Amino acid sequence: MKTLTILSIAFFVSGWALGQELTQTVRGVVQDEQSGFALPGATIMLAGTDSIIGTVSDASGNFVLTGVPVGRQSLVVTMIGYEPRNLGNIQVTSAKEPYIEVSLLESVTNLEEVVISSEKDQASPINDFAAVSARQFTLDEAVRYAGGFYDVARMATNFAGVSSSGDVRNDIVVRGNSPTFVLYRIEGVPVPNPNHFGTFGGAGGAISMISQNMLANSDFLTSAFPSEYGNVLGGVFDINFRKGNGQKREHVAQFGMRGLELSTEGPFSKNSNASYLVNYRYSTLEIFDAMGLDIGVPAVPEYQDLLFKVDVPTQGKLGRFTVFGLGGIASINLNDSELEDPEEYFNQDKPGDIYNQTRMGVMGISNDHFFSKNTSGEITFTISNSRDLFEYDTLTEPDFTEKSRYRDGSFTEMRYSLWYRLGHKFSAKDKVQTGFLIDFADADFVENAVVDGEYQRITNYQGTYQLYQAFADWQHRFSNRLTFNLGYHMQYHELTDAIAHEPRIGLTWDFADRQTLSFGTGLHSQTLPAYAYFISETAPDGTQVYKNRNVGFQRSAHVVLGYQNRFAADWRFKVETYYQHLFEIPVETIESHFSSINTGATFDGFPDDLAPLVNEGDGRNVGVEFTIEKFFSRNYYVLFTSSLFDSRYRGSDGVERNTAFNENYVFNILGGKEFLLGQSDNKTFGINARFNWTGGRPYIPIDREESQMQGETVLDYSRAYEEQYDDYYRLDLKFIYTINSPKVTHSIALDIQNVTNNQNVFTQNYNVSTDEITTEYQTGLLPEVQYRIMF
Repeated sequence: MKTLTILSIAFFVSGWALGQELTQTVRGVVQDEQSGFALPGATIMLAGTDSIIGTVSDASGNFVLTGVPVGRQSLVVTMIGYEPRNLGNIQVTSAKEPYIEVSLLESVTNLEEVVISSEKDQASPINDFAAVSARQFTLDEAVRYAGGFYDVARMATNFAGVSSSGDVRNDIVVRGNSPTFVLYRIEGVPVPNPNHFGTFGGAGGAISMISQNMLANSDFLTSAFPSEYGNVLGGVFDINFRKGNGQKREHVAQFGMRGLELSTEGPFSKNSNASYLVNYRYSTLEIFDAMGLDIGVPAVPEYQDLLFKVDVPTQGKLGRFTVFGLGGIASINLNDSELEDPEEYFNQDKPGDIYNQTRMGVMGISNDHFFSKNTSGEITFTISNSRDLFEYDTLTEPDFTEKSRYRDGSFTEMRYSLWYRLGHKFSAKDKVQTGFLIDFADADFVENAVVDGEYQRITNYQGTYQLYQAFADWQHRFSNRLTFNLGYHMQYHELTDAIAHEPRIGLTWDFADRQTLSFGTGLHSQTLPAYAYFISETAPDGTQVYKNRNVGFQRSAHVVLGYQNRFAADWRFKVETYYQHLFEIPVETIESHFSSINTGATFDGFPDDLAPLVNEGDGRNVGVEFTIEKFFSRNYYVLFTSSLFDSRYRGSDGVERNTAFNENYVFNILGGKEFLLGQSDNKTFGINARFNWTGGRPYIPIDREESQMQGETVLDYSRAYEEQYDDYYRLDLKFIYTINSPKVTHSIALDIQNVTNNQNVFTQNYNVSTDEITTEYQTGLLPEVQYRIMF
């Protein structure tokens, strides 16, 4: 009650200012899209207002626009010789100065020629080498979409071709590919799994470490990637952290079920252009548990994370220096020994106590510099560390009171990465870039498990390995309407002595007013999770050998054809059809259903009980996707996406099967409306909704008789993925109430997941205590409240 009283006072004390027209300063920079060089003399105008509010960028390309009214605003940026740029849906609040990075594309067409409009929409990717299967996403979308819990991965499940692998985690399936085929890049460099409670070598977890307070506009790609992206088959999150405000200090505090979060930013001094941005979060449930409050859950997730970015611009050829970092630690105890009812056991097929701790950290320093107006370089060095520690003690029958160690392990990897990119713009028609990435890893992998009734070491490696990547791109613009991209990527895996050559091609053609055809194709390769190479077995002479040490790259060929029609202001229709052929996929040397294509389906990591693997499997993903989108304007937005696809594979037994992710169809419809309360934009109330319908996930059925005999879940692999769970349905609602007062902005949000409390199947297990096959369901009705104050 005290907390509610304080929040009520905080809201209504601000009420006296709600009738005033509040304004804010908008800052930013204008750059050449092809070279990144600052553009002085660009005109920046505020659109849709009666009064004229505008400015011109200075010699460094920077601009300051004062007197901008609070609310949703749009900017128009123009410059002679460049295509104009319209920037819509800029959220201006009273507490925080927006910082806008604007890229203008130099026009190929002479001024006197007739120009067919090729204006970019709000979803156009930042990476202009991405011709297909890519879109830009914003902080506003991550905050606004219902059911996303401010998580970029969960937000991405609303996009065409993407589905969720489960409510409790943010692993995603992209066009039928395994969640382990997803790559995260932060500030241009690949990073380990940036999620709490994730599996080692995976790309998902229960809670994302990436905070909404750090997010700048970023890209999400699903196929036929430009050549700078390597060691990935399925999807790419290319995430950028925003710069801190270099002119004044600003702060954010927020509290919700995902954590207590504090953020601060500002200049280091009044005389310095350098800025900092820091964000820290601590688990809310852990706070409640420490206070002795009954939070109603049998296991308390403990986690905390810290993110930061320091931006230091310099004068002259030294360019801009950036220091950034992300780190988190998480742990949880899943103890069946503390539960009285066997039906509530965490591990029903093999009751026991599990302790899991994950750690991840990355810190980097980068420098962007210009050798000339048209030639630039970018170098980044990062150090990262990831660790997964687990212990599993089973409870012995008949009363499940005594413990016996069943499995434990510690996977630790220290990685040193060096990234460099060199770009040159020859003219408005031609530009090139080339670069490389060197990853040097120092690993310590140890795992023990009960095998054939004997507790033994199954993984043991302490050593180093390297991955080398290089790329080159050429972009030629035949005209303002036709652009051709040619790229090449190469990677060499020192551990297995495998090398991959990967040509890439992209083409975009604005063949009519507001209509675009696009095409992309290329080869792509990816290694297995590092520890999979060091799973050992006993040789005939009694020595331990690494049975997967010679497994090469998993490979795929992508072909994508797309069409987009921007048929009305802020509206677009898009369709893409694709074919992905996966080849040289690791399968067992004995006849079996197994394929690395299906790893990530159960969140258990890479299996260690397999025969040695060889690159002799294959698979395919084929589908068509539709998007109808109305970008946020006039205080509302709409997004409809649908995906129809087929995902198949063959293991070493030669049988073609569904992959574990062949759901066949995914439909999403989202929408939202923002209401202005009063005569000004100082107080708003937003309503957002999302409905998702996904086909049932294929699964391997349980062999009940064998399970009874062995006292644990035994699967019938002869029927692998023949059956599917029931279709998945979910309706989410989100309400956001925002108040702007002088220098302070309050917002309170209610995000309700699964409003109808629909029971969506998650998995099935054999319960050894009750001798029944039990069904576990996804998350039911789950409301989450978040309060946020910016000042």
